[in-house]
Amino acid sequence: PFTGLMGYQELRLGPGLYYVSFHGRKKHNIEKVGQAWQVRAAELCDQEASTHFVKLRYVFEPILIDDVNITELMSYYRFVTNKKTGTTYTPIFIPSSPSVNYVVNAPTISHHIRCVKHVSRVRKDKQLFSVNEAIELGLKNKWLKKAKQ
Repeated sequence: PFTGLMGYQELRLGPGLYYVSFHGRKKHNIEKVGQAWQVRAAELCDQEASTHFVKLRYVFEPILIDDVNITELMSYYRFVTNKKTGTTYTPIFIPSSPSVNYVVNAPTISHHIRCVKHVSRVRKDKQLFSVNEAIELGLKNKWLKKAKQ
């Protein structure tokens, strides 16, 4: 869990749909933070009996063959456009007062994920992450205490 300086945070947006963040410390490299993020995403999908998950660019991104492409919602919801990464949905806005103005200089990874139970239904251009492989990574790094049952 998030301790105020580091750890994971998640927001359940619906069945099998989450916004997951992992915040490292300055001493952590981005690769380890990414691995820790992947382990937390896998834990959440494992709780829903899913075998894989997909990292989404935005919460409404269609990933299954029968998903409807709902790009018309893009005009209604808040999206941010970046020349390098394209259009990204901004899920959370936390206002702060002007007196709270500090910079956190540490690696952080945040993405929407969608848990997948039926790999054969995933569109071909989507990258799947294995829940079992990520949990094994967590056990190997001693981030998780016991094996999946």
